Amino acid sequence: MKHRYHSSSTRLPPAMWLAVAVLAVLGLIRLSTPPTSWSTGSSHAAHARLQQPACAALHGLLQTCPLPGYCFQKTAVASNSHVESELEPPDPVLAAYRTALKQYLATKAFEERRAHLADLPDERGIVFVGGGRDMLGAIAATLWTLRNKLGCFLPIEVAYIGARKEMDPAAIAALNATLGPVYGLDLSAVAYPAHHNPVGKGVLLKPGHKIEKKPWEAKAWALYNCRFKQVLLADYDAYPLINPEELFNGPQMTLYGNLHWGDIAYGRWGSKDVQAAMKALGISNTTLHLLAGTQPLPGMAESGHVLLDRARHADVLEYLWWVTTHSEVIYNILWGDKDTYMLAFAAAGKASLYAQMPIPPAATLRKGSGDLYHLQAMVQHDHFGRQAWVHNTQNKHRQWAASPPAPYEVVTSPMPEWVGTRLSSHPDIFTLNATRLVLLPPPRSGAANAPHACPDAAWRQFLRLQALGIALLPQPELLTLCEQVHTLQRWEGAQRGSTNTALVSSVVRRLQVTRGLQNSSDACLDAPSAVGHIGQLLNLVDNQPHSATVQWGSVLVGSAAVGQVACALSATNGTPTEVAADQVQGLLQWLEALAARADAPSVLMYLNWHLMRAKTAPMACKSAGPGRVADADGAMPVLQLQQPPTFAKTSGAGAPTETPRLWSALDLAQMVWLPEAVRWIQANQLLKPYVT
Repeated sequence: MKHRYHSSSTRLPPAMWLAVAVLAVLGLIRLSTPPTSWSTGSSHAAHARLQQPACAALHGLLQTCPLPGYCFQKTAVASNSHVESELEPPDPVLAAYRTALKQYLATKAFEERRAHLADLPDERGIVFVGGGRDMLGAIAATLWTLRNKLGCFLPIEVAYIGARKEMDPAAIAALNATLGPVYGLDLSAVAYPAHHNPVGKGVLLKPGHKIEKKPWEAKAWALYNCRFKQVLLADYDAYPLINPEELFNGPQMTLYGNLHWGDIAYGRWGSKDVQAAMKALGISNTTLHLLAGTQPLPGMAESGHVLLDRARHADVLEYLWWVTTHSEVIYNILWGDKDTYMLAFAAAGKASLYAQMPIPPAATLRKGSGDLYHLQAMVQHDHFGRQAWVHNTQNKHRQWAASPPAPYEVVTSPMPEWVGTRLSSHPDIFTLNATRLVLLPPPRSGAANAPHACPDAAWRQFLRLQALGIALLPQPELLTLCEQVHTLQRWEGAQRGSTNTALVSSVVRRLQVTRGLQNSSDACLDAPSAVGHIGQLLNLVDNQPHSATVQWGSVLVGSAAVGQVACALSATNGTPTEVAADQVQGLLQWLEALAARADAPSVLMYLNWHLMRAKTAPMACKSAGPGRVADADGAMPVLQLQQPPTFAKTSGAGAPTETPRLWSALDLAQMVWLPEAVRWIQANQLLKPYVT
């Protein structure tokens, strides 16, 4: 039955083909094993016919970012980047050690180091930087989640500064015995390279930042010295929402060997601070333009997570430490280490290979006094647009042996620049006024007396939230209930004729978030339709002028989404301008490998880059709805998260008797994972002495 729809010998009218395509996208029927090539074989030809709307129109959206969280790197001027980056640093000491570094990179010693990195026995791993009882609790909760909830068993290294007495080695042994493999890395005990400025020997004990005085230099030193060939560097307060192995296997790491994530108020690569840092390092503005040209949102990065292939970018590691030895100047320009990774790629002549997640961070907020909401954490995304990590930049928690951290109250969609700028420039730093927020409730499951009926209100809200850019967990049961699988039986017996067209139109209408679903009092939330296949998405982008509608995001639903993107990229006229052909081919190979696996995403959510880049709020968002004042600098849709019950130390008390449906990965983390992790810490006699 399934093979019949995929066979090239089946002859159906065009309307019937569209019907089958829509059903395939929704996951209501499965085609035969996903093809590994999009150009040969009769079954592949039939697949191409199913995807014809996409193949005919590769432009605009897909030419820039073929996946929600992956954008092509523009390489038109990449060949000149190295020469034009080599200006003379005004500091003679910095200039002298750059010369020494360039000489070292031409030696056999560097080739031996590169070979050593390539031959490391641990291919991949995660390094957490942080020591002390208060930090160790957060690391333990994260490790427990990785091992017990996310199925990640990568080796872990905990980097600490032994000379500051940050870590008892017995604590590492306790972690290894219960959540291993876990290793310790004493950053103050490793040998120092002779070709670098000896000032760097002291920066761990005497940090360069004059205000915070935190040893942020430890992160660069951990990257330089860790035990892994490919490494995910994470702050101690970074909590995972997906298995990080998926990031190692993602397109940025596969094609470019690195991935970084953007910071709040990210549109500042051309700021005076960045230009001052580049001038101090002898990096030209031309290189800055090259870096900015690779991103739809050229913005500053954060360093809560850094993904790097150390063997491929061994030279970048050398330049990173060269920059770090000058932290007394650079860290006070850029507020720490966060953009030094981008600067290291530029200094190494690899600006065109620097990869940054194009999706800006979302924010979790908590209600404060009056009408103020305060930042708790940044939420970062993966290449499919899913919530991947939550970085607790403000929601610090020190008592892991007593309770989980304070719960998140609301989460935004990825923040446009006009929202991120307001958040970071508020007089009460990292705060938003409630008048700038549109609080959206989570979907409600519907009547209990109809368990097998589609909860219509929940389904509509589920689609609407995603169309507004808020990433949700997959809901396969809801999809099955609401897309009426029994309609397939009607199609199986249908005759050729107008009935097929009516059925197709019915399915497409049910896929759409119609204007009736929008809150008429909030023109700012005028989201586009949630569409069923890539052709509809492209048509939506073409037919909806960016100046006329606030288009937060568009949703592509269905397990066939990856195949449609691959088909679109295979179009003969589809090579984007200023993008090397090997990038397109490399992404195609990556997509083909993904399509052959069972974990292809069920939802891809594309953002409107015009809205994300805007420095001022669209007119529709300046006075949106009752309770919002005119010219309020923009309204932002936020999802109200479910709140866990009061935590009790005993395992039975305070635990909910029934877990409600969880819509967000943050709901899952704070309702289930974190309470269980704390109970595990409380019960673990080996670890308990080392955690506050």
